[in-house]
Amino acid sequence: MRKLLVSLLLLSWGLFERLHGANTVSVHFDPDSPAMAFAAERIVDALGGRALSVASADLRRVNRNASRERIALTLSKEPTASRLLGRSRDGVPVSIGEQGYSLRVEKKPGWTNYWIIGGDATGAMYGGLDVADLLDGGASLSSIRNVDKKPFIRSRGLKFNIPLDARTPSYSDNNRIAQANIPHMWDMDFWKEFLDEMALNRLNRLTLWSLSPFPSMTRIPEYPRVGLDDVKRTTLAVDAFGRASSGTENVTPELLENLETVKSISLDEKIAFWKAVMRYADDRGVGVFIYTWNLFTFGTEGAGYDLVPDIRNEATRDYLRRATRALLETYPLLKGMGVTAGENMSHDDIADETFLFETYGRGINDALETDPQRSFQLSHRLGDISAAKRAFRGLNPRCSLSFTYKYSKAHVYTSVDPYWIHDHKFIEEIGERTPYYITIRDDSYNYLRGGSDPEFVRQYLYNIPNTDSNFQGFQLGPDATVWGREHVSRDPDNPRQLMLKKRWYSLRIWGHLSYDPNLPDMRFRRLLAARFPDVDSERLFEAWAVASRIVPLVNRFHNYKAYLDYQWNPELCHSRPGYNSDSGFHDMETFIRVKPQRGEGFVGIGDFANGNADGISPYQVGNELRRLGERTLATLPQAAGEELTDKELRQTLSDIRTLGYLGIYYGHKVTASTDYAFFKKTGEESHRRAALASLRKASNAWWRYSHRLTARYKPMYYSRLRKQIDLLHIQDYVDKEIVELGGQVPERPLNDPYSQ
Repeated sequence: MRKLLVSLLLLSWGLFERLHGANTVSVHFDPDSPAMAFAAERIVDALGGRALSVASADLRRVNRNASRERIALTLSKEPTASRLLGRSRDGVPVSIGEQGYSLRVEKKPGWTNYWIIGGDATGAMYGGLDVADLLDGGASLSSIRNVDKKPFIRSRGLKFNIPLDARTPSYSDNNRIAQANIPHMWDMDFWKEFLDEMALNRLNRLTLWSLSPFPSMTRIPEYPRVGLDDVKRTTLAVDAFGRASSGTENVTPELLENLETVKSISLDEKIAFWKAVMRYADDRGVGVFIYTWNLFTFGTEGAGYDLVPDIRNEATRDYLRRATRALLETYPLLKGMGVTAGENMSHDDIADETFLFETYGRGINDALETDPQRSFQLSHRLGDISAAKRAFRGLNPRCSLSFTYKYSKAHVYTSVDPYWIHDHKFIEEIGERTPYYITIRDDSYNYLRGGSDPEFVRQYLYNIPNTDSNFQGFQLGPDATVWGREHVSRDPDNPRQLMLKKRWYSLRIWGHLSYDPNLPDMRFRRLLAARFPDVDSERLFEAWAVASRIVPLVNRFHNYKAYLDYQWNPELCHSRPGYNSDSGFHDMETFIRVKPQRGEGFVGIGDFANGNADGISPYQVGNELRRLGERTLATLPQAAGEELTDKELRQTLSDIRTLGYLGIYYGHKVTASTDYAFFKKTGEESHRRAALASLRKASNAWWRYSHRLTARYKPMYYSRLRKQIDLLHIQDYVDKEIVELGGQVPERPLNDPYSQ
C-alpha cells in the first residue's frame, strides 16, 4: 500500500485529473510527514473501492481537485487550518495543542472538504486514524462532524522488558519465551509492526526495561572493551539459570559458557539499528525511553575493568556515568531514562540516591551540557522520595525529574481504584507540582485474551489521582514475560504473532480510552464488527466484556499478599511454592486464609465463618463468578465452531470460552472453601457434603478449562514462579481436595453443552 501511495503522489496533477473522475474521493497529505502518510494509508484502506485516488501533497490544490469529496490532513499552523479553526471569544486564534486534532467539514455547492487538522503531525495522524476507524466501521463520509480532541492522558505507554541478549538481559529473561524473542529484538520488521500497532492503539510512550543495556547499545569511549558484537542467547535449559527471579542470577559463568549466536552484527551496526528504530518510533509519534534496575554490570564480564555491582566501587560509579552520557549522545531521539534504587544497592537511602545522581544524573548533565537545545526526562521509581529530591537537586533544569508508582502492584485487572497509592500518601510525599507516572503491571494473563472490558478501563482511568495536574501518564505491561512475539501457541503464525496483535483489543481499549475516556462502547462494537464480520459483534462484545470481569473479581476477593505475580497467578490458581501455599497450588485452606483487597466491600471466607457478615459474602462472590462464567458461555456468538475460516476469530472465541470455564471453576471453588470453613468450625456434616458437591463441580470446570487451554497452548516456564506448570497436572491438586474430604472424583462429562 505504501508503494501505491508513493506512486500516486508522483503522478503529475494533469494526469491525476485525467485518470480520476468526479466520483472519487481524494486524500491529501504531506508525503514528507510519515505520520500523516501512515494515517492517509489507513483512510484509503478503509474507503476500499470508494477511494481510487490519492492526490498531490500540495494542500493548496485541494479546492482545484475534480473529486466531490476530499479528505485533507494538515497542521493547525497552516493558513487554511487557521481560517477553519477560527478564534476564541477573546479573539485569540484557536490552539489545538500537541497530539490534539480538530475535524472540520467545509461544504460548497458540488463538493465537500473534510479537514483533519493536527496540533502537530501526531495529532493529525490520530485524527486520520480516527476517521479511518469510523469508515472501517461502515460509516459514510457524510457522518463526519466538526469535533475537537485532545488527549486525556498525555503519555500512554507500554512497559517492555526487552531481552537484548543473554549477556545483557532484562528482569525475567530466564524463560523460553524471552530467549526465543532475542532474535526478534534485532529485526526491523518486528519493530515496524510493533510501532505501527502502538500508533493504531494511540500509545505514544515505549519504555524499554533492561538490567544492563549499555554494552548492547552504545560505545563508551572510556571503556572501549565493554561493547558487545553479535547477539547471543543461552543453550542452557531454562531451569538451569537465573533462579533468583530478581535478575541477580540472570548471567552466570555457566550461562556465558553456553551461548549461541543468533545474529552476527557489529556494535556499530547495532547502534545504527537502534537509531533506525527510534526514528521509526518518532515517525509514529512514539517516544522511546530506557529503564534500568540497579545495580547490574552484566555484559562487562571479562572486559578487564573490574566492574562489579557495588555502589562503593569507584570504577562502577565512573562507568555508569560515562555510559549514561554515551547513551544520550549516541541517540538524539532518546526521550528519557528511568532508574531505581533496586537490586544490589546498599539499602541506605541517602547513599543509594547519592550514587544514582553521581552516575545517571551526572551522566545526563554531561550530555546536556554539550547539547544546549536538548531536553530530557528522568523517571525515578521506588526509593526514598525526599532523599531522591535532595540528591537530584543538581540535575540540569532541562531534564525533568518525575517519580513513578507501581499503581496496581502486579495485577491491573483487580480494582478500578487501587488503595496503595492513597495508603502510602504518594501524592502528598512527592508534592502537587512534581510530575509522576504510574506503572500498570499486566501479569494476570499470560495465555488468554482477557482484559477486554471497556467499562473497567474507563473507571480505572477516571480514578487515577490528579489527572488534571501533575499526573503525566502510564506504562502498561507485564514483568514476568515478554510482549514480543508469542511462543506458546500450538498453531502459530509464520512469523509468530505479535503479542500486541494477539492482545490488540485490550490494548485498543486502553489506548483509545486514555486518549478519550468519553468514547462510547459503540466505538468498540464497531471495531469488533470490522475485525470479525463473520459473527454477531454485539454478542462478541458482551461475551468478551463479561469474561473479562472474572479475573478482576477473583483478584479482588483473593488478594492480601497475593497481589504480586509470584504470590498469585489466576490463570494457574498458583503461586511460587512457599508463598501462601507449600505446593504453590491455592487450595481451600489458602482461599480461607487469603483476605480480599481492602476497600472493595468483601468479607473474607475466614472472617465470614467467624460470624462477620458486614459486606459482600463469599457465597455472593461464588454465585457471581459462576454467573459471569455461565453468561460468557451462553452469550458467545453461535458461529463459534471450528468450521470458521478466520483463524484469529477461532482463537479469540476459544480464549473467551476458556475464561468462562475459569469463572465457573472459581465460583464453585469459593463456595466450596466457604462451606469447608464452616465445616472446620462446626463439624456439621451438611457443610462437608456441600463443600464436596461444589468441589466436584469445580473439578469438572477445571477439567474443561485446562483441556481447552492446553489444546491451544504449550506449558510455560514461569521464571517468577521458578517452575514450569502444566494445567492438566493441576487437576491432580484439584481432585486431591475431593479425596481428602472423603469424596470421589467425578467422571468426566461426555457431553459439554458449550463445547460445540
